[in-house]
Amino acid sequence: GGGAAAAEQRARVRALWRRRLSVPLVGMEGAMERYRAFEAAAALAAGEPAAAAEREVATAERAYSVAWKAAGARRQHESKVAAARAARGAVDPWGGGSEWEAWSAYLAAEAEGGDPWRTRALFERMLSPDESAWRRAEEAAAA
Repeated sequence: GGGAAAAEQRARVRALWRRRLSVPLVGMEGAMERYRAFEAAAALAAGEPAAAAEREVATAERAYSVAWKAAGARRQHESKVAAARAARGAVDPWGGGSEWEAWSAYLAAEAEGGDPWRTRALFERMLSPDESAWRRAEEAAAA
């Protein structure tokens, strides 16, 4: 239950989830699972049948599928960057070697994608010594 105000709030939260799920980001799988749980809980709280939640999830899955495909190439690049970063340890990443090559290939792929904002964000992330700060910013931007 909860009436019109609760339904409006669920609709706003649902819109945020759908926006998040339509953006190709690393870690999308976990977000989709959390969205499924949200819809199941929302239907239960509203006294709606489980089929209502399933319809909402099916709608979101269409956009998620497109974003998942777009994230595919990025996953490969992210894996290469992470492996190169782990291999170098505390050594300077800009001294050449595999991390620089991994970032360069990733930047080139993003530039080919035609979205200058994604390319810029990736370049800024490449220059940042604190990877966790960019992960948080990426998650916040997708919400």
